[in-house]
Amino acid sequence: MATYIDDVDDWDDFANGILVDPNNEYELTNDIGDSTNPVTTMYSGIFTGRFDGRNNKITVAITSNATNVGLFSQVQGGVIQNLIIDGQVTGGIYSQNVGGFVGQVGGGQFHNCTNLAEVTGNSPTSSVGGIIGKTVEIAEIFECTNNGTITGGRYVAGIAGSNNIGFIFFCRNAGTIKSNYGTQCMAGIVGFAGLGHTNIHGAVNIGKILSSNSIYAGGIVARLENSNIIESFNSGIVEGAIDSVGGIVGIIRQYGVAVNNINTNWINGIAPNSGAIVGYNDINGMVYNCYFDEQMSVLTVGIGNNPAAPSTMVEGRPTSGMIGPPATGGLPFANPNTPPQLYPILDGNPNPHPIALLAAAPIYLQNNEKVDDVITPFYVSNWDSILPFLPPPPSPIPYEYQWTSLSNGTIISVPLRPLNNATINGSGQDVLEVQFFTVSNGYKKNVPITVL
Repeated sequence: MATYIDDVDDWDDFANGILVDPNNEYELTNDIGDSTNPVTTMYSGIFTGRFDGRNNKITVAITSNATNVGLFSQVQGGVIQNLIIDGQVTGGIYSQNVGGFVGQVGGGQFHNCTNLAEVTGNSPTSSVGGIIGKTVEIAEIFECTNNGTITGGRYVAGIAGSNNIGFIFFCRNAGTIKSNYGTQCMAGIVGFAGLGHTNIHGAVNIGKILSSNSIYAGGIVARLENSNIIESFNSGIVEGAIDSVGGIVGIIRQYGVAVNNINTNWINGIAPNSGAIVGYNDINGMVYNCYFDEQMSVLTVGIGNNPAAPSTMVEGRPTSGMIGPPATGGLPFANPNTPPQLYPILDGNPNPHPIALLAAAPIYLQNNEKVDDVITPFYVSNWDSILPFLPPPPSPIPYEYQWTSLSNGTIISVPLRPLNNATINGSGQDVLEVQFFTVSNGYKKNVPITVL
């Protein structure tokens, strides 16, 4: 039997070591904290137990100058699952590791964790992530999502600022990634992945990476060393970088591997090493079976600087050339047993992976709004309302789609072509039905997409 945490006072007792379960197991019984009475106490010890949020939310206002800052300062061998965090988590000038959930992880498991909070690190050498600031021992991060704005110093990303070793499976970033210093690495999922070995599988980034002052930037990882990125997808705009920028990886060093990945959005190729998939690929790096939508990414080069050319296979295609399954001209790793999709299903499981849905209609909110706090009508778009000063794709995209229905909100206007907006009045997490019209066969399908 776990010990229950019912309110902010219970959390304070738990965080201060007063409320102690003999089995080191804790459960959240309901949402705790709000904008007027947030949780302000960080669990400042090393958490080694199990914390189950039971899909409830903790609203926080945590500010600390400690080395490790988050709802939990450190986790070592512990488990955190089924938890939502909202509010603000802010590290001071001496805070090296700042995460929405945990500052530093020395081993542990994270499953179904969602960050809605603004997470900020104010040290120029900090590792800042929506879920975890930094991992130093094996961490298993499964099905975690960041929707909050993440701002930091050296390593900044939606899931983990830096991840030395472990597994990151089926995680997603929809938040904006920003820098308040000259940042080394900025990315949607992990800023720096390496030293030990990090396996990233099925990651999705649809967030904006505002990385023009970063050295390395990537849609999934900025710098990849001794680690893998497999079957992952970026449809977020990557603003650029000083040295290396890529739709999937900014720079690959020391036996990094990227396979079966897709980029479908604009990458600002102002860096010396700029690629729609990888900016710079070290001589020992391996990149193969990766594709980019050349009509959306604008860049025509898959890998900007590629000493490891013999071990690579990267291809740009028009949107029509990425419609799977393979029998109809789609990508070779699409699922041949499904009707035509606008983009392929990367996962081999029977159910469509979210990547296939998000690729078809990436969704953003204007003005850095989150659905959870929108009270006026907002816009969704896959191009021109976000950064209207960008050049349009070089040729028309050969399909049409329309927003058709919402579970809870109300659609006010319904355009029939891509690169336009649908005005939606609603709040909270919702499901949007999108109907697709492919030019070749008029195939129609309603696809549920969660608006973040």
